[in-house]
Amino acid sequence: MKISKIILSVLAVGAMTVSCEDQMEYKEYSVYDEEYISEHWNKVAGFMTRIYNNLDYDFGNYYGGASLCSATDEAMYSRAGNKIEGFYNGAWSPSNDLAYIWKSAWEGISYCNLYLDEFNNLTFEDWIEDKNYAANLMRANNFQYEARATRAYFYFTLLRAYGAVPLKVNNLDADAANSLPRTSTDEIFAFIKSECDAVKDSIMRDYITDFGSLSLSDQETGRMNDLTVMAIKAQAAMYHASPLFNPDNNKQLWVEAAEAYRELLDSCSKRGVVMSADYAELFGEKGWQSKEVVFARRVAKANSFEKYNFPIGMENAQVVTVLHKTL
Repeated sequence: MKISKIILSVLAVGAMTVSCEDQMEYKEYSVYDEEYISEHWNKVAGFMTRIYNNLDYDFGNYYGGASLCSATDEAMYSRAGNKIEGFYNGAWSPSNDLAYIWKSAWEGISYCNLYLDEFNNLTFEDWIEDKNYAANLMRANNFQYEARATRAYFYFTLLRAYGAVPLKVNNLDADAANSLPRTSTDEIFAFIKSECDAVKDSIMRDYITDFGSLSLSDQETGRMNDLTVMAIKAQAAMYHASPLFNPDNNKQLWVEAAEAYRELLDSCSKRGVVMSADYAELFGEKGWQSKEVVFARRVAKANSFEKYNFPIGMENAQVVTVLHKTL
């Protein structure tokens, strides 16, 4: 009996020692590694949201409330000393990307590659007893298609601005990424089209109907779906066929663009995505809910656009300002 008590006491002390050592090894930091993110689908979903945050938008949120149209004669920025002035005072240069197109798109591509290399096909086995395990696993498995579609869009934005750019489809360190040569525009366009074709039949159409009995009654608006993928391909195909990228007027590229838009329009019609009867509703608070919108990036409710961007006043003149962009 005494021997048993001594052994139990030793085991108890040993357990306390291990516990104390674990506590002492605790590190307080906010830089999360792959292992930390892979623990739970909510963390993986958060990483996917970070990718979406790199999508471009121009609703008075560039340059402290200015809009890109303020760099032209479409609008006038009302505050002095803003970066928008750099477009017309000589500060705009290859090393000073005022529009942040390169930074946001290239960074977004890197995030997509990291996701596809490190967080794809996770099973979250520690959470298998969760009542929503099947539904959340289904959501997490769909993120790979969202990442590929978003990456294709990032490359499309780079093509429009820079033409030939480096093509990277894996997670690379800075030295390897910076040593990549430029890839021809034809190859980049081919990559965008092939990625869209590869994911359009696998990506979620709708976060309620596609889940069936697993639906959590959460629409998840603002995510890429099959119509978004078709829209990306159609826009890329049209740019590829245009004189900007098709100086020899290859008619086959025009055929491909027409076929891509036909597929998109037919699919939209079947799903009730049609031209709005009230054009003004696109510019209201609930414009993102319009049946005309295929995909839109939503921003917080604010009046900064109207506050900081004045239409230029000229006698007997009319000014039309585009408020937001959608696919």
